[in-house]
Amino acid sequence: MSVLLNRGQRMKRRKIVAQLLFLSILMGFFSIIIQGCSIVKDPMKSGNWTLPVVYNSENNGFSGQVEMMKLLKQPQTKLVLLDFWATWDKPENIDVSSLEDIFQTNKEKGLMVLGISLDPAEMPKERILDYMNNVTYPLLWDKDGILKERYSISTIPTHLLIDKNNKIVFQNSSLTKEGLDALSNKINNLLP
Repeated sequence: MSVLLNRGQRMKRRKIVAQLLFLSILMGFFSIIIQGCSIVKDPMKSGNWTLPVVYNSENNGFSGQVEMMKLLKQPQTKLVLLDFWATWDKPENIDVSSLEDIFQTNKEKGLMVLGISLDPAEMPKERILDYMNNVTYPLLWDKDGILKERYSISTIPTHLLIDKNNKIVFQNSSLTKEGLDALSNKINNLLP
């Protein structure tokens, strides 16, 4: 009888292990779906991409589009700050003016700021231009959601700081003074 009882216990254990294995696989599958099916080989790498330029007041050498790898290969580019935003989520003036201040203070040291609108393709270009009329850094338009998906952007605004090696070295989704101070401090630590 004890042999049968042990066999029964082993069967129960196997059944529990099989159920746990099935549940963990199922949870992994759902986490991939929740993250937008964005499986990246190296999530810290920015990758290469090209987006159209909507606005470029300082003529930073961009003619119609920006390609990330070409930008990083430019000798003067040491860091790239991607500022994801949308007209449907108006940032506080502190965000736009603080990013402009960060850009003006650090552009000679090698910082390039790119404002990236996540507005859909149906959005009139003029509305995007009106929205960010006080900045001098280039504005790009991710109207097809390519970068939104690549970087799993779920919060607006989101700031990504990318170094010369195309690695994401800082991420921030905060409009607070503390969040912008953390971004500025990271930039100051990375630029000479």
